[in-house]
Formats: sequence, structure tokens, C-alpha cells
Amino acid sequence: MELGKECFEHILEEGEEVLLTLRPNRRRFIYTGGIGGGLFALIILGLMVTLPILAMNGVIGGTADMGGFWFMLVFVGIFAAIIIASIVGVFLSYRNTIFAVTSRRIIIRGGAIGVDYRSLEFTAIGSIDVRVDLMDKILKPETGTIVFGTAMYNADRDRQGNPKAFAFAHIEHPYDNYKKIKALVDEAKGRK
Repeated sequence: MELGKECFEHILEEGEEVLLTLRPNRRRFIYTGGIGGGLFALIILGLMVTLPILAMNGVIGGTADMGGFWFMLVFVGIFAAIIIASIVGVFLSYRNTIFAVTSRRIIIRGGAIGVDYRSLEFTAIGSIDVRVDLMDKILKPETGTIVFGTAMYNADRDRQGNPKAFAFAHIEHPYDNYKKIKALVDEAKGRK
């Protein structure tokens, strides 16, 4: 079997088959998922740990009392735990993320702990776009995102309440995969 096809077998309808599977580029997925922000947060965390110690030793601005130091240490610990949990979550999410094009729809499989499936029927797809940003260009091999546009209202929402886009994010060779996917969708819809 091809990459990840077996992950979709139990949700396929009768007569439906997986035509193409893709995985996101690991480096791009992990960087976008939080490692970039996590590195910034680690720098802030380092400052939060270093400054109270320097203050206690009189290196900067006099001395600090021990109560303030322990309070800051607890705060830093909580902050560090949140950073570590979000980085681990990104790695777990990558493990479960696979994109598929079937004979009837596109399917996005993901989730950090549980496995979630989102699908979009070909009949609902109004446009297919490919997006390549600066970070995509920097990475080798080049990555990009294929976005599936629809006029229908999408009830699936992100944390801010905005409709989520159906997108195959951070895939390698985005232009070649765009052509393959567009041809499969057009063929299934009876267009050439």
C-alpha cells in the first residue's frame, strides 16, 4: 500500500478508493506548528530565570527577597511546562497528519492525541489554489499549501471562531501536486 492509504480504509464509502496520499514536510510542519514561537518563548524563559538570579546576587539593581524569587520560579516552571507541552503536541500532531484524495472527496487526517478526519466532497469544491510563501521557498525541497475553496458555509471553526480552510498544508512539490489534484478533481466532476 502507498503512504497512509490504510489510515483511510475504515472511513471510505462503498466503491470509494484512495487515489493519492500526501504528508506535510516534517521541518515545515514542526516549525509552523510552534517550534519557531517556542524558540522565542525559550529566550524569554531564559531571561525570566536569569534576571531574578542576577538581582539576588546584587549584579543588577540591588537584592531581591526570597519570596519573590520562589514566586518567579513557580511562574517560570508553569511557563516552561506550557512550552514543552505545546512542542510535544506539535510532534504528536505531525505523526497523525496525512492528506488524501479519494475518488469522491478530499480528506484531512490529523490530531495530536486522538485522530480526527475532515472531508470535503468534490461537488463542493469551487476552486483549488496553491500558495507558496517565503518560508516555503527557503526550505529544500520547496513546500507549499494547496487550498480548496468552497462557496458552502464550513461549520468547522478554529479557536478564534473563524471557518477553517480545507488545505493540504506544507506539502513538498506543491505545483506538481496541485496539477495532480486538480486533474483528479476535474476528472471526478466530469470536466477535462
